[in-house]
Amino acid sequence: MIMAELMENAQGYAAISLPFLIVFTVFFFTYMSSRSKHKMLTKITEQTGDKAELKALLAQLEKPKRETNYRRDGIITAFVGVGLYLFGKVSLGSTVEGVGLLVGAIGCGMLIGGLLFPGRRPEA
Repeated sequence: MIMAELMENAQGYAAISLPFLIVFTVFFFTYMSSRSKHKMLTKITEQTGDKAELKALLAQLEKPKRETNYRRDGIITAFVGVGLYLFGKVSLGSTVEGVGLLVGAIGCGMLIGGLLFPGRRPEA
């Protein structure tokens, strides 16, 4: 009897716990990557006495800043919204249609913002 109740609720338990597992996995591997970079820099610092060489290595490890193109991002987001809307219209219902319209409106806003303010700024 207990096993039957557990099996009935298994889908709900999985639906609740899976997002936490995904977020934990992402943060864990991000932490491990930064930790390995820190260990490597510590070893290089111990072995190298030249500060100019160390600064050059640090500059290579930094991620280059990507320029934000709001027109491109707006078009992509708008069409994701259109896709969600059509998916909701065909199979899932009005809730997904509403989400699709919301995402599409956000994409249109980004596109209009990119057209009105064409200056590009580096992403922080």
